Amino acid sequence: MARLERLLLSAMIALLLWQMATRAQSALARNQDAVLTVASCAAAAPKAQASAPEIGTLRRDAWFEGTRAHCQGDARQAQVLWSAALRQSESRLPLVRAVARYDVELAALAAEQYPGRAEAHFWLGDALAHRKDAAAAIQAYERGLALQPGNADAWDALGLQYQTQGQWWEAARAFEQACRHVDQGKNGCWRAGQIYLQQGLYARAAASFQASVQQIGYFFGPAEEGLATALLALNRTEEAIPHLRILAEHGSEQARRKLQELGR
Repeated sequence: MARLERLLLSAMIALLLWQMATRAQSALARNQDAVLTVASCAAAAPKAQASAPEIGTLRRDAWFEGTRAHCQGDARQAQVLWSAALRQSESRLPLVRAVARYDVELAALAAEQYPGRAEAHFWLGDALAHRKDAAAAIQAYERGLALQPGNADAWDALGLQYQTQGQWWEAARAFEQACRHVDQGKNGCWRAGQIYLQQGLYARAAASFQASVQQIGYFFGPAEEGLATALLALNRTEEAIPHLRILAEHGSEQARRKLQELGR
């Protein structure tokens, strides 16, 4: 295998590994996008020193050529070539998604080209959510989840879109599914708990926050505070006290005052 072709293969593998990495927080997601772009540009850079046969081989790869155009600042040409890459092979879907995460046109093409691939619909949902088109994002996520109902991260993303629409029960249902399947950020449980707490459904809230505490396994203020609040509302004071103490140990004045009020 020619040296440049080996570089291309290595870049593709690296991109796929980063694509599958944990995306627990939006900041981490942005960092991954940056790393993906740098990695793809680094892979494209040696092309200038490639021999004529190697260049001919790489020119047949629309994903690589699109990445090269992107690295040279030609966004429109990159989009045209990445569109060709999507049409060229289904295997290019995760690679194009990795370098064009929020491109609605490319994501829509992928969803149209490969309607049986849940990943294509999730990509479109992410892109539409980034554009703040919640209604369309919801439809895309739901199409993907019909194909892959165990995708916890997609359930969490769907819940967030329902939340922006003020559709609280639909959001809670989606977050419950994210909780059940354990989304990578482990956000589904406490987000469901917050909705139930706001709606005065304290037993459901307590169960969701308890699941969050167990899943996360370390101190997470919103879950501990939500659980203590729900338990107190249910008059389950003895169960609430350990969580109030944890909050107090982590600097919560409100928890300290509540413990004093309870004589603890």
